[in-house]
Amino acid sequence: MTWIIVAALLAVGMALLFAEVAIIPGFGVAGISAIVCLAGGVGLAWYQYGPTWGVGSLLIAGALTLAMIVIAPRTRAGRDLVLKTASTGDHTGDEGYAGLVDQVGVALTPLRPAGAVDIGGRRVDVVTDGQFIDAGTAVRVVVVEGSRVVVVADPGGTTS
Repeated sequence: MTWIIVAALLAVGMALLFAEVAIIPGFGVAGISAIVCLAGGVGLAWYQYGPTWGVGSLLIAGALTLAMIVIAPRTRAGRDLVLKTASTGDHTGDEGYAGLVDQVGVALTPLRPAGAVDIGGRRVDVVTDGQFIDAGTAVRVVVVEGSRVVVVADPGGTTS
């Protein structure tokens, strides 16, 4: 009867490990629970059936764990978690914001300090340099750093 408990602990540990590797990002409750279940199954096998069964269950659990880590990223759920292309970290001009410098627009939302602005019929997410700007206020783009667009209130600005 104890062998059923050992097998159940190992099976639950493997299921939790699969969930941790292929479905749930990060290392959390499922990963810790998987370790506890696998260690519990190996420990119980060792205690009840001796070192031969303990080492055998440890080798089986280790081989299944290695197989899970190798196989899980190849599943559909695992492939969805892995980037298809490398990220270069160079995001300057991704959305063509560089040409917005000195452009005038109108705040669509209150900028506290982030919000949305209409610049030439294009909705752009922006930030201010810390000031709060009410919706409907004319703003001017002063800095563009990649996808970060910084605006200031432009009291004399007219939208074009």
